[in-house]
Amino acid sequence: MFFKIKNKFFFDDNSSIRWLTKESFEYKEGDFVVEIWADYYKAGLFKYGRAFEVSALKEWDSFLEGEEYINEDKLRDIKRKIKIYCTSKNITFKFC
Repeated sequence: MFFKIKNKFFFDDNSSIRWLTKESFEYKEGDFVVEIWADYYKAGLFKYGRAFEVSALKEWDSFLEGEEYINEDKLRDIKRKIKIYCTSKNITFKFC
């Protein structure tokens, strides 16, 4: 479940996605923040999608001391939330 306030989308656990530019958005969860790049790709004839660069996510941009690394479980959770967001907005997407 999620809800929208302007360009910010909140999930049940109070994490959020907020577009910063046409090519990047911020994922925030409590004190933890990371910027994720989203490039356009050709998804078919006359159709474009977004390629989210999540494989490079290793560290939070803003974090609590001693907890700067993004573990595999958290990365899966971030991907799941991006999928929920894209599905709700009818955005074709892939992860790279």
